[in-house]
Amino acid sequence: MSNARTLANIINSSSEIVVPSGGIAFTDLDSSNDAVTANEDYVMGQNGYEEGTFTPTVTGSSTAGTGTYSVQVGRYTKIGNVVTVQVSVYTTAHTGSGNIRLTNLPFTAYNLLYYYSVASIFLDATTLTAGNYAQGVIIPGTNYIELYQYPTGGGNASAVPIDTNSQVIYTVTYEVN
Repeated sequence: MSNARTLANIINSSSEIVVPSGGIAFTDLDSSNDAVTANEDYVMGQNGYEEGTFTPTVTGSSTAGTGTYSVQVGRYTKIGNVVTVQVSVYTTAHTGSGNIRLTNLPFTAYNLLYYYSVASIFLDATTLTAGNYAQGVIIPGTNYIELYQYPTGGGNASAVPIDTNSQVIYTVTYEVN
């Protein structure tokens, strides 16, 4: 990169790092003085970091339906192609049918076969089969989480049916295109 700056050039007199408008480039970190390859060149430009809010929703897998929400809060941080999402969503009524989906994630997950991301889920007022616990999975190429329930001690997973009244809090980190 012709305009790359050395670390010494971006630290000011107060020992603070000042990021230039084009970002910071880390190139040829192995000090072998060979040509920089795609795997050695990383640039975090102006679009490399993003944070914001979004409106999470709950839908049914068969019929999306409409929910009545008492809480509907979503925040995300995106660094490069990795997104971390934190959500609290409470429904007091829902007309959907089928299995519960946590929808409207701010970015679509990377679409690679068997490349699932697992969400850490807290459920309250949501009906599960006795002795089961919930886990969420982002299906590759989608922007929603499917909820599954697993028997304590092992066994086969089954989908969680949509509930008219539920509280879901989750955190998930996933890769995007």
